[in-house]
Amino acid sequence: MPEQTEYVGEKGFIVITYTGKVTIEEVREATAKAIVIQKEKQTYQVVIDTSDMTAGPSITEMWALVESYPKIGAPRQTRLAAVRPKAPDKKDLTGFFEVMCQNRCYNAKGFSTREAAEEWLRSDGKA
Repeated sequence: MPEQTEYVGEKGFIVITYTGKVTIEEVREATAKAIVIQKEKQTYQVVIDTSDMTAGPSITEMWALVESYPKIGAPRQTRLAAVRPKAPDKKDLTGFFEVMCQNRCYNAKGFSTREAAEEWLRSDGKA
């Protein structure tokens, strides 16, 4: 399965991990799961790990997803730490995702490693 969404209790945040080729339907499903977990666990910190993703949704599909965040119930206080894919891909949307989220008042930031992403979440956004 190309996506896994889980709550990591000892760290206090949600991790969405994508591997291989990922479709927009899988991203929507993971997003919906994460929103349910956010409300259940009262956590707003999310790591989106695409380091092992080889292909993903288009720019248009990602724009539409982020645009839909308020309608699908994504809490405004959500902090999204996105880890860039390791495989070189001219279509890496991490920077675009970061800007799209920020333009819609969601706190998002892109990182090269999962460790850096987790450190930023633990720092409460001060890094």
